[in-house]
Amino acid sequence: MTGKQVGTYSLDPADFAKDINKQLLHDVVVMYQANKRTGSHKTKTRGEVSGSTKKLFRQKGTGNARVGTKRSPIRRGGGHCFAKVPRDYGYRLPKKAIRIATRMAILSKFQDNQAVIVDKLAVTEIKTKQVAQVLTRSASTSRARSWRSRNTTTSCTVRLATSAT
Repeated sequence: MTGKQVGTYSLDPADFAKDINKQLLHDVVVMYQANKRTGSHKTKTRGEVSGSTKKLFRQKGTGNARVGTKRSPIRRGGGHCFAKVPRDYGYRLPKKAIRIATRMAILSKFQDNQAVIVDKLAVTEIKTKQVAQVLTRSASTSRARSWRSRNTTTSCTVRLATSAT
């Protein structure tokens, strides 16, 4: 499990996407983050707070200002006027937009030299530690990729890594 370079592979960026649309990528990332939100926030309204609904004192004749229940939002211990209620923040973009954005993200990873193609992954034991070592070795020696531009066609060379010893 050395993670050495065993060859190169030429990719055409047009196979992934024509160009990278940052707004579409942003929209898809925001959608994924919104779908992960639980929306479990909640506060109690005046109807949910414990306490009597009895009028504190009579309307007239006391000299005090008129008051109603002690669960009123004005009073200490009362409920909230516009209480927060649980809600779902999730929404979906069109499938085609998500597919195109995924291709753009993969293209961006290749352009930024953050992607490695693994030729074969051979491990002696099924252990997370060994697989993690292989991936870190291949990531640390993956600086051999390059992009070059010829006339109007852009192509890339990707390093093929192997985990066989």
